[in-house]
Amino acid sequence: MNPGSIVHILLRYSWLLVTLIGLATSSGLYHHHQSLNEQLVNNEITLRSQVKLDTIRAMMQQHLDASQTIVAFMQGEILAHSYIEEEEAAGFLRALLDIHKGELQAIALFPQPDLGEPLVMHQRNSAPTAPLPDLAQLEQITADSSTLWQVEKTADYTVLRTTIISSKDNHRSYVICDWDLQALFDHAINATPTAGLGVRVDMKRDHLQQHLFTHQSRLGEGQSTTVDRQSWQGTFSLSDTRFIVYTQPVPELLLGQLSSNFGAWLLLLGLLSTALLAVLLFKIFRADEQLQSEVETRTSELSGEREKLAAVIDHAHDGILVCDTNGAILRANPAADAMFGYDNPDWSTITIHDLVPEHLREEHGDLFTQEITDTGSNISDRARQLHGQRRDGSRFPCQATVHSFIANGEQRMSIVLRDMTEQKCREWVQNTLLKLRATSQASAPLHTRLKQMLEDLLMDPWQVTSRAGAIFIARGNQQWLTASYGWSVIEKRRFITLPQDHCICGNIPGSCNNPEMGRNQCEAQTADTYPSRLCMHITHHDRSLGLLHLQLRDAGPIPEEFLRFCEQAKEIISELLLREHVRQALEESENKHRQLVENTPMGIVIYTNGKVRYVNPAAVTMLGASSADDLLDRAVLDFIVEEERDSVSAHFQTLQQAGYVQSAEERFQRLDGGVFWGEIRGVPIEYESRPSVQLLIQDISARKQAQEQLKLLSYSDELTGLPNRRLYTDRVEQACSMARRSKRPISLFFLDLDRFKVINDTRGHACGDQVLKVVAERLMQTLRLSDTAARMGGDEFAVLLPETEPDKALHVAGKLIAALKQPIYLEDQSTVIIGASIGLASFPTDGEDGTTLLKHADSAMYYAKQNHMDIHCFSSAMESVAMRRMYLEGELAVAAEKGQLSLHYQSQHALPAHGTETTITGVESLMRWHHPEMGMISPAEFIPLAEETGLIKPITVWAIAEASRQALIWEQAGIRPNRISINISAAQLMQQDLASDILSLIRDSGAQPEWIEIEVTETAVMNQPETGIAIMRELVNGGASIAIDDFGTGYYSSLAYLKRLPADLLKIDIAFIRDLPDDAEDAVIVRTIIAMAHALGLRVLAEGVETTAQLEFLRREGCDLIQGYLLGRPLPADEATIMLGAGKLAV
Repeated sequence: MNPGSIVHILLRYSWLLVTLIGLATSSGLYHHHQSLNEQLVNNEITLRSQVKLDTIRAMMQQHLDASQTIVAFMQGEILAHSYIEEEEAAGFLRALLDIHKGELQAIALFPQPDLGEPLVMHQRNSAPTAPLPDLAQLEQITADSSTLWQVEKTADYTVLRTTIISSKDNHRSYVICDWDLQALFDHAINATPTAGLGVRVDMKRDHLQQHLFTHQSRLGEGQSTTVDRQSWQGTFSLSDTRFIVYTQPVPELLLGQLSSNFGAWLLLLGLLSTALLAVLLFKIFRADEQLQSEVETRTSELSGEREKLAAVIDHAHDGILVCDTNGAILRANPAADAMFGYDNPDWSTITIHDLVPEHLREEHGDLFTQEITDTGSNISDRARQLHGQRRDGSRFPCQATVHSFIANGEQRMSIVLRDMTEQKCREWVQNTLLKLRATSQASAPLHTRLKQMLEDLLMDPWQVTSRAGAIFIARGNQQWLTASYGWSVIEKRRFITLPQDHCICGNIPGSCNNPEMGRNQCEAQTADTYPSRLCMHITHHDRSLGLLHLQLRDAGPIPEEFLRFCEQAKEIISELLLREHVRQALEESENKHRQLVENTPMGIVIYTNGKVRYVNPAAVTMLGASSADDLLDRAVLDFIVEEERDSVSAHFQTLQQAGYVQSAEERFQRLDGGVFWGEIRGVPIEYESRPSVQLLIQDISARKQAQEQLKLLSYSDELTGLPNRRLYTDRVEQACSMARRSKRPISLFFLDLDRFKVINDTRGHACGDQVLKVVAERLMQTLRLSDTAARMGGDEFAVLLPETEPDKALHVAGKLIAALKQPIYLEDQSTVIIGASIGLASFPTDGEDGTTLLKHADSAMYYAKQNHMDIHCFSSAMESVAMRRMYLEGELAVAAEKGQLSLHYQSQHALPAHGTETTITGVESLMRWHHPEMGMISPAEFIPLAEETGLIKPITVWAIAEASRQALIWEQAGIRPNRISINISAAQLMQQDLASDILSLIRDSGAQPEWIEIEVTETAVMNQPETGIAIMRELVNGGASIAIDDFGTGYYSSLAYLKRLPADLLKIDIAFIRDLPDDAEDAVIVRTIIAMAHALGLRVLAEGVETTAQLEFLRREGCDLIQGYLLGRPLPADEATIMLGAGKLAV
């Protein structure tokens, strides 16, 4: 190899040689420098550590000396005087605490047991220290120890406890000092000017080493102090206790020592950088390729993870929003879209602050800012209750949880939102139902409670209602507005009442309860004025109690939760109304009974052992007393005239012994000396828990006088003094005869008073009698002397106008109408107004005889009455009505002969006190007419026609014979019931031979009178009671039984005759049964009739029983028999035979 090649090679690789030489030189210099620097550092560490150790030792020795000095002084006092005052000892201890205010936490003195109790003192405002040992524990310390060091740890800090022992004559005293290690060593270390060392202090005693304290240098915060080759260790002893101090230099201290050689190192690093530049570039290139490959792999993995995370977020039930620190929404999941009503593109146009109501946005902005800046707490666990606002402006409660994270170097906020509407709704439902229940049981008036309950349930969190509604209560056949909320005065007036079977929307009950159909119907009928509605009928066991009406915001679907809540609220209202109904029924029943007793015209006297205990107002008036006190405690016989007291006394004694006597007519002595006739009936009762007698007294003085005057009044009306029907008919016939001879016209009226029955029923018969008298006077004042006015019966009058043309008769009729419409002033200072309907017929146009004229005038009056007219003249247009009546009259005359009449039989059942099984005790025969051309004709039409035309007698004869024949058939078949009832009309009851005719018909048919029960109406008996009673007695004597039909619909005077009737059965009219048991008034009447009948020894049958509720009510009240569609409809004879054969008959 030539020299040039060698040089070339050397030049080519000279950089390598230089590099190698530089590396070798730098390496030698580096090791030499490191050796020198390490020596300097170690010297510095040793110097600074020794300063630290000396300072710590001096500080601890100073505190120990001060403590021992004070302890020694106190011990000297104790040794000199054998005791030390507690106040003086406390002063010493407080002085020691004040000297070491920051380090000494507590000090305790345990003197000899015979010199006092331990004295413990703490630094002011310091936390409690570790528990002090008791004297037994202290005595276990070895005798050669003078100072004991212990480490005690509390919840707040570590305590170095020094126990200084002093002894004399085998008696010890102890002083315990608790030093705050943190404060003690901080003070010692901070007192040294050197820094850059971490310090650790351990204590070693009896081969046990304990760690006391660790201190980090201000230059090395965050570095831990460990013992390694650069650590320094030093020790010192205090009172037989060895303390070990470790120091650790921080990097800053080492760097400070290296700072002087930093230039050489930079040169070395420059050479190395040049030599290694190629290698570094090559390594960087290779590292870049590897890094690129790793980035691609990691990016693919992150994309998969991101897709999974996005799927989880998109399918989350809670709404999730991601926003920046300004509140701009960067992303929202589908749940958030549905929750707030925004589409995905819309989120970029709003901020998080737009999702809360406007009046809360400022507060929400402050909270959001706080979440962003609050990095010192874990905000991911913080949930806030907020109010959200949807895109359409509606609001809802929600719960928001905020999380903070960093993305792409920027802070982001994720907000998890949960819709709390359902939870809030459930809480509201639970609280509101409890509140409704409490309100329903409050003592406030019913309307106040209902209004409060309505207001509570209208405040629904679903905002379904428009905060308006009402509650109606059912009374009778109406529903009355009782409570409303949010209604205007116009609405209240419009819907003050509703029909029983309708809601406010006009639908039938229940149709508005259908959330699909009912609401649409409500809207269709009232959408022009009112919003959609929800009507819920309040019922209890199919009994309507009222109506709950709510006005809704719109016609959208009603939440099922709201409907369930309304059903629960309705049940609470139902319970309230039911309790109120029961309470009112009890009050009304009590009031009815009280009013019945106090307002009855019959005198009621209750006596015990012959002394009067109670009298009602009617008895006070009858007996001439000013008050009930004038009669109480007097002997009941004092009110009987003296000559009759002996006979009456025997009656009263029998009653007192719970016996029974017939009613009697006696003369009573008034307190004012007057005498009156009275009919009395006694009933044994229990009054104030004592056996007593209740006397019912009927003043019959007027009846006695009437009997005397009866003969004088045969041709005149007793009340008004006007001619009666008999005299009027005679005068009409005479007028017709005279008119035919003189060829002069005559006119006559039939007049019927309007509203008289209402006045008579509501105001009483005395008021009705006064009205009839005034009407009679006004008729006489209006008519001429030649005219005739007559009372035909009840509230019907008739007028005869001789020689009067129809037009003049119309004028007179108008004057009569005007006169009768004038107010009538009664004796009690009250005023009534009545009217009249007049039918006019004229001779010879409307008839040429009195009978025809009266008939046509009656028809005209009936037409006027039916069409609410004051006056109507008979005309040919009324002939169709008359023709039908005439046709029916002719057909009815032969109906029985042609076999068109038949009897249907309806079963009568005994009602047991217990159980549900009933027995058939009898049947009632009911007449039916089936015309071959006109079909079935109602008994309500042909029975009155038969009574008016006299045909009632032949068809009754047929009915009695047919019923008796059927009774014989059933007897022969062994299925005859106990009684077969036959109805007798009022017109027939007045026939003198009626009883003998009925008995003969029964016997001629082969039946026995004992099988037959004759039914007569209460009104029929009372028309002529004496005659009716005589006929009924004859029937009873012949073997038949008597039943009083339609009881309760007659006159009040019938009560006076009831006890005289030879009947054994009362039939309560269907009018009082129909509304049982809901109608409290009917219930009181039925209860009273049953009690009165039983008191008179009569059985009771209720007609028209159609429901189980009616049957149970009658059972509870003690009704004996029932009849109605519930147990059996009227059946033809052949079907009735099957029924009797299959049914259970009473024996």
